[in-house]
Amino acid sequence: MTPGQVAPDRAGTGPAPGAPAPVEVCCHADLLQRAAARIVERHRTRLPDLSGVTVLVPGLHAAPELARALRQCAGTPALLLPTITTLEGLSASQPVAAGPAAESGRRLLLFGILRDQGWIDPGTLWQATGELVRLCDELSRHRIGLAATAEEFEDRVARACGVSSNRLLRFEARVVHETWRHLAGSGDTAFVHGAGLAAAAAGARGELWLVDLPDMTPSEEEFVLAWGRRHPVHALHGSADAA
Repeated sequence: MTPGQVAPDRAGTGPAPGAPAPVEVCCHADLLQRAAARIVERHRTRLPDLSGVTVLVPGLHAAPELARALRQCAGTPALLLPTITTLEGLSASQPVAAGPAAESGRRLLLFGILRDQGWIDPGTLWQATGELVRLCDELSRHRIGLAATAEEFEDRVARACGVSSNRLLRFEARVVHETWRHLAGSGDTAFVHGAGLAAAAAGARGELWLVDLPDMTPSEEEFVLAWGRRHPVHALHGSADAA
């Protein structure tokens, strides 16, 4: 295995194309046991020190189980464990120049803007504000560039949905564009998440193992490729065993 390669597990594949943000999913015990066995076997000459390895799991609930499996497979009196974390945890552990703006502060900023515009019923404004903040973060996460004007954004939405422009679409596009215009940038969570992953890849010290991760966003895929240019990357998927 040479740097830059992603090694699928048997019939599995490498990281999937960008789609929804990572979510908490169950990581089966047998997959964790198999992952532990492969990690220990590959690094047996380095035992009891696995601290140079990084293992990404879908949720932190899997970390203690994987740690137990590694100790069992290693069979050594003591073991220096690898870094076991999630994509979000790895990103958050990196020092980046600009942290995400506080969620409450972003919502209050947008609430005031939307209130002044008078576009949304005051009775539902706070709920709508939260939904719009989450939507804008998703747009940034998936690298959908901010259109220069609301009209251009409306055209993009109409083409993507395969519909003709209408009054409702124009209104919704205008609201989302105005929201995104105020929130997009170095303070949004998607930007900081990608920056943290980029920093982690730049400082990679050893192999990366991806254990049953959900579909990745573009910035997460770039992170895996960047890590792979420095050290081998291995991917294991539970679906492969079920096939």
